[in-house]
Amino acid sequence: MLVPKAKCMRGLILLLLLFTTGNLFPQFNSGWELQNYFSYTGSVNDLIYFPSNKIIAVGDYGEIYYSENGGIDMLKIPTGFLYHLRALTFRDSLSGFASGHGGTILKTSDGGKEWESLSSGVTDNLFDIEINGNYIIAVGEKGKILKSTDEGQTWSLKHFNSSYYLLAVKFFNKDTGNAVGSEGVILRTTNAGETWFQQNSVPIPDVQLIDIDVSGSNGVICGDSTVLLYSSNEGNTWERSIVDTNYIRTLYRIRFYDDLNIIGLGDALVKSTDGGASFDIVYYTVRIRSLSLISADSVYT
Repeated sequence: MLVPKAKCMRGLILLLLLFTTGNLFPQFNSGWELQNYFSYTGSVNDLIYFPSNKIIAVGDYGEIYYSENGGIDMLKIPTGFLYHLRALTFRDSLSGFASGHGGTILKTSDGGKEWESLSSGVTDNLFDIEINGNYIIAVGEKGKILKSTDEGQTWSLKHFNSSYYLLAVKFFNKDTGNAVGSEGVILRTTNAGETWFQQNSVPIPDVQLIDIDVSGSNGVICGDSTVLLYSSNEGNTWERSIVDTNYIRTLYRIRFYDDLNIIGLGDALVKSTDGGASFDIVYYTVRIRSLSLISADSVYT
């Protein structure tokens, strides 16, 4: 896989890094500038941009990439890990975690240059991980939700359901959060991840809900078939967003850059300016699986 990185200098969004499976697709709109690319046989599944211009990206085959200059130079971190890595979360510029297949959970204490493997106690794939205050939540296959209150040294199983898998989790505050996944499932916790209940408050087709993000009391969920949901009450209820469903596309990542403005990416680029109540399809893209917003007009993906 060739991994291009592009930068859009004008308009709604700056696309600074574009990761896609397969060949390099130089289909950049006007205003995009090719920044760099490197050869890679897998997919880059998540990345985080730091205000210091540092980038950390994780992907298939245990690969971790690190940059201190906004992606101009990407250093491959030798990890020795073979499982696909699916998600990143950082408490600050130094302390962070990654999760992935085979129950993999990694920890860094030096900002991403060195990583240690932690024992999650499971062998199921863990598709997302999230730090929330003094605890960490990881979600994955068989509806499993793990929680740690000691910086990842030990993990306890808080939820299990083999009829679905969970792909993403986010918290509105120290107690309240949602997890989403296959079969259109939405789970909710109101006690800091100790217990979870199924919430589907709107009829959703049996599709994957792939990502969730929150800002203030607002939340947004994206998934297959251009399914988009939004909440304005900290995830207590969810409604279908208005979007043109004549153009069916899968969205893999969605992010707020303030309480009202949202960018979603995948097989299309969508935007909302009303907290997710409605979305416009801006254009169609090659498949994009990672997204980190810097501002309203600057994005790494």
